[in-house]
Amino acid sequence: MRSNVIFTTSELRGGDQPPHLRLISRRAAYIEAAHRSGRYLVRHLDDDGRFHYQYFPYEDRVHQPKRGYSIPRHAGAIYGLSLLYEDRPLEMYQSAAARAIRWLKSNEVIS
Repeated sequence: MRSNVIFTTSELRGGDQPPHLRLISRRAAYIEAAHRSGRYLVRHLDDDGRFHYQYFPYEDRVHQPKRGYSIPRHAGAIYGLSLLYEDRPLEMYQSAAARAIRWLKSNEVIS
C-alpha cells in the first residue's frame, strides 16, 4: 500500500535513466509533494499569522519559542505559499500568505 509514499527507494535510484530524466518523469509527483507541504503550512499557521515553529505529531503539541523566531524562515514560508498559489490559485494559499504578511507588518518587521 502506497497511500502516503511518494517515492520508493528503487524509484529514487532510477534504474538506467539519467538523473535529469528521472526528475522530469516524476514532475507531477514532485508538484503534488509540494502541495502537500503547502497544506501542512496552512494548517500550522496561527490566526494571528505566525507559523507554528515546532510541531510534535505524536503528542499533537506545538511549541513557539519566546525568543528567536526566524523571520527568514517565516518569509520563506510565505514565498513557498506564493509559488504554490501561482501553480494552483487556491484561496487557502492566498489567505494564509496574506495573514503571514500581516503578522510581519504588525510586528514592525516590514513597513
